[in-house]
Amino acid sequence: MAKLLNEYPDKLYLGKIDNKRIYLRKPSWDCDWYWGFGYLGNSRCHFHVSSLKDKITYFTDKNDVRRREVVHKGLFFGFKEQFDKGTFIVKDDKDIWMLCELFETYYKFKDIAAISRKGNCNISSDENPCYEYIKNDALYHKINEELFPHIFDEIYKILLKYTKKI
Repeated sequence: MAKLLNEYPDKLYLGKIDNKRIYLRKPSWDCDWYWGFGYLGNSRCHFHVSSLKDKITYFTDKNDVRRREVVHKGLFFGFKEQFDKGTFIVKDDKDIWMLCELFETYYKFKDIAAISRKGNCNISSDENPCYEYIKNDALYHKINEELFPHIFDEIYKILLKYTKKI
């Protein structure tokens, strides 16, 4: 099992969304094979940092049908605009861009780690004909045991820099 390089707070306040306090939950080693990270919420809601990339608007059309419009604007938009005005703890755009870079790197490598562990994308019940080229235990371990702890550390360096000012 991989170990974190540092201890992080169980939850870290990030700001408010719809006037509700939102926290980032610390990384967790889940199901004994992957890092769960990027979990946001509070006692009443749960979502992921990656979901901040989309702005979802609900409306009723002219035929009185409830509709949903999804606009993909990216993670920077999510941090800047989905948190209630001025409540996101990170104020410097350069730090927000770096958070975006680090979270996106985490999400992409999380998929790579899962694929390299299983040797497939888990879509078909048949074995991927490229299984022997895809399955890579060394890559899986390198991502989980070396890369992710560094990514978590860098994310927390940014976030903790702002929580000390609160």
